[in-house]
Amino acid sequence: MCLGKNMIPVVWVMVVLACGRQQRPPAHEGRRILEIPASSFGLDVGSFLGTEWALWRVGALVDTLVLHEPVMSLAVEARGTPCGRSWPVVECSWNGIRLGRFEVASSGWAWYRLDHRMEPGNGVLRIALLNDRFSPQGDLNLFVKSVVLSGEQR
Repeated sequence: MCLGKNMIPVVWVMVVLACGRQQRPPAHEGRRILEIPASSFGLDVGSFLGTEWALWRVGALVDTLVLHEPVMSLAVEARGTPCGRSWPVVECSWNGIRLGRFEVASSGWAWYRLDHRMEPGNGVLRIALLNDRFSPQGDLNLFVKSVVLSGEQR
């Protein structure tokens, strides 16, 4: 079971398309995960907009977690604004170990999944915007609503 700051277990399933995006993870009893709402994260740059974090420049969301069992994947509910043809590039890490990167190429909310094992224990989850840009063609920004950690299938 995975527990975060609020120490409340949550049950969901992660069925994410191969491209990494979907509307909402449907409920499923066979997978234990932790949903981390935007309000749990701290931030070094940006603004909290009530239900989501807005990263206006290069920076990261960070949260300290206690995992009581292995996590097999991480999904981020995010949207972005482009600058020209560039969209936000996000890198996720656990205790400084890179879990992976993805591009948030949607102005609507979508799920972006990374399959990577995270071992039990205390740690810091970091969701970073890597490529801020501003020009007459637009203002590249990242918005994050929630993060879901998926455990092993039972």
